[in-house]
Amino acid sequence: MEKRNILFLLVSIMVTAGVIIAGSHYAETKKEAMINQGKTKIVKKEISEKKQEEKEISEIESNRESIATIDYLKLVMAKKQKVSVSFFGGKEQQPEVIEPLQNWIGKELKVADLAIQSVSIPNPSTYQLITQNSVATLASNAPDVVFFQVPVVGDQEIDISLTNSKDYLVQLMEDIRAQLPEALVILVTPPPSSTLKEAYNSRSINYVSYLENLKEIETEEHFLYFDLHDQYSSYLEEQNQPIETTLEADGITMNSAGKALYIELFEKSLTQPIDTTSGIK
Repeated sequence: MEKRNILFLLVSIMVTAGVIIAGSHYAETKKEAMINQGKTKIVKKEISEKKQEEKEISEIESNRESIATIDYLKLVMAKKQKVSVSFFGGKEQQPEVIEPLQNWIGKELKVADLAIQSVSIPNPSTYQLITQNSVATLASNAPDVVFFQVPVVGDQEIDISLTNSKDYLVQLMEDIRAQLPEALVILVTPPPSSTLKEAYNSRSINYVSYLENLKEIETEEHFLYFDLHDQYSSYLEEQNQPIETTLEADGITMNSAGKALYIELFEKSLTQPIDTTSGIK
């Protein structure tokens, strides 16, 4: 009787062990299958996303005559696996303006360490940008896109004639194109001023005259540009908001509200279509 019980116990143990082993094997197999299934889904998703990105880039490349600047930067990224942007010229290059734009562009491009440089000089004018060889400094950064913030205020302050202002600006653009033949160069008009409209220099030229001169140059030379000045002014008119609420006491320098508006308008301009065929080949 005892032998039979012992035998029965041994058989039960063997059966239980078999069930445990089989169950463990099944669970392991199931786990492995689920892992493989998950990996397959991830791979399929990555392939799908890659195909979608390739399709997007192909569409961007085939529409270079009319795409947003941010899409152009995506094209550059696809071609070079990196992208670099430079702000050049004007006084608007404070960190409080550049850094938010850098973050916004980086987020759109899905790049955590987007390279952005700022190339300017104290109290810049078109003449000083030429004489101080600023374009060489710009070129050393090898930017893919240059935002040339035209120093209208500087030209007015040092009494540059409208003719010379035009000649200097055209010369700067020629120098940039010569040293950076594949860079997309976009002129950017400055924010409006509440004090310079009625301020005339010794040549009887005011701020408005330089702006009108700039627009004539852009039209004649077919330069790309973001007209932030007019957009800024239009926004304030629509909101019935005095310009003084966005400027410091000097009526020229943007305060925090002005910088926030300038950044918002700049980001909006980056999403508007322009002709990018002068950029990367």
